[in-house]
Amino acid sequence: MLSNEEIDKRFPVWKAMSDLFLDTDLQESDYKFIANTVLKSGYSPREINSILWQEVLLGVGDNLRCIAGEWAGFNPVWLKHRMLDVLACEQKTLGAGGILSAATLVEITQKEWLKVCRFLPKEHAEAMQPPPIYSESGLKRLWKCWFSV
Repeated sequence: MLSNEEIDKRFPVWKAMSDLFLDTDLQESDYKFIANTVLKSGYSPREINSILWQEVLLGVGDNLRCIAGEWAGFNPVWLKHRMLDVLACEQKTLGAGGILSAATLVEITQKEWLKVCRFLPKEHAEAMQPPPIYSESGLKRLWKCWFSV
């Protein structure tokens, strides 16, 4: 589990990255804001990649898979609790259903993250690899795990 200090350091990254999963079209200024938040965090490209794929995507990715997803921004208190729930779970997953497949969500995440990477050092784009769980066979295993709203 993360210390309170680490949670406080990580929260701005969670909050900024969660914007990638809002049911709205982001503007260039949004991608720049996310990039600036990532740079200010001091996390390495590898750590940022892990936060994106293993925390934020699992915590709020399903927002893009529902018919009427959140579009104005996630409540900060809810988001913090959600991210901590994801970190505390031994088996993490996306919901079992949605209007988008999990594979499509992975593709969208990759495309959106590359838009952020335009404003980051090239190491961030080079480090952007979804974990093996997001491979075709890995996605099939995701449905066996938990998800709570």
